Amino acid sequence: AWDQADLGAIREYTTPELFAELERERRRLEGERQFTEVVTLDAELARIHRVGDAAVASVAFSGLIREEEGSPASRFHEIWHVQHSWQTREGDWLITGIQQATGHR
Repeated sequence: AWDQADLGAIREYTTPELFAELERERRRLEGERQFTEVVTLDAELARIHRVGDAAVASVAFSGLIREEEGSPASRFHEIWHVQHSWQTREGDWLITGIQQATGHR
């Protein structure tokens, strides 16, 4: 969705606050070709806790990513924070933030 500038798709899985930030960033990059290829991906649930009426989970992603076609893949490590209503199983988990983590495994 990011590479295609599909803001509608991005809005579906982010909180309104994060969407506003991502929309500003993507519009700033308008006209620049975006390319992302995830070569390998590992995920680990780092933390889950309750904040008010929401369950908040932090998921650590790491692996290899290629951000230019034909270029060598490089290591990445990010933590994605997602939330869901504490009261129900219904509905999607929404991304509330993406954090670039320091130090790679």
